[in-house]
Amino acid sequence: MRKIIDEHGRVWHGTAGTSPAVEENGGVALRRHRSGAMEVRFRPNSVKPMAVLRVVKMLETCERVVLVPGFANRDEHLISHWPAAIERLTQVTNEAQSSRARDFHSRRHWRGAAAAHVTFGPVHEAWCAARGRRKRNLLEAVRDAAAGRYLEVVPREGAAKLVMAAVGNGYSLYGKGWKSVAVGGLFEDMPDFEYACWAAQAYREAFRTAQPVFEDVVATVRLRHAGALRLEYRRAILPIGSGEQPTSLLGATLQQSVRRVSLGGDNEPRDVLQ
Repeated sequence: MRKIIDEHGRVWHGTAGTSPAVEENGGVALRRHRSGAMEVRFRPNSVKPMAVLRVVKMLETCERVVLVPGFANRDEHLISHWPAAIERLTQVTNEAQSSRARDFHSRRHWRGAAAAHVTFGPVHEAWCAARGRRKRNLLEAVRDAAAGRYLEVVPREGAAKLVMAAVGNGYSLYGKGWKSVAVGGLFEDMPDFEYACWAAQAYREAFRTAQPVFEDVVATVRLRHAGALRLEYRRAILPIGSGEQPTSLLGATLQQSVRRVSLGGDNEPRDVLQ
């Protein structure tokens, strides 16, 4: 017997024969292996958000998870920890269903290159001097380098949730009204949800590896009040904490510029949030 989660997030009991019909309509099939691992079968290009949310809740008590995207055994992935399984599930689903994959691009700078980089170097040096801890000198160095465009993000439930703890005063693209409600909310609760989901992946990587992320980003965001905007910036994400896993993540936007994507060619620079 296996459990079926339908497209509305409701849990049913079913058999192998009844599963495909539900899966075709955006549901998920779950089955407990004899080893204790939870098998999760889903179709990334059609699974519904409510089904994914219910699966995320159910995986929080699982020590081992087997993800089978596409219902082909050759695609299955055994993942030891449920936070990594949740991250992989949402990443695969977002990539399959997003019609905007070409809107978001990044180029990584590895630690050695970042340390010698004219832009990333001072931030990397300050992080090393603080030994990854939330010290005043590190916060000041990040604020200065980012011209106030920095974020403090608290990972919860193994980084399945990224909670905004602070938003620097240098951000203005989303308006002061957004900043007033952003703190305490989820990282993905930005006006451009798909962009936020993409940007959040690097934060979860920094949490999982406990290593900083340095990269160049080119992204097109779509805002109701401003239309499509092309963002170009350098991003640093620094894990903060003295234990094995970071207690917070410090993100900074460096050397950013924004240009309106329009036939009129309006390239007026504006501030930008990650």
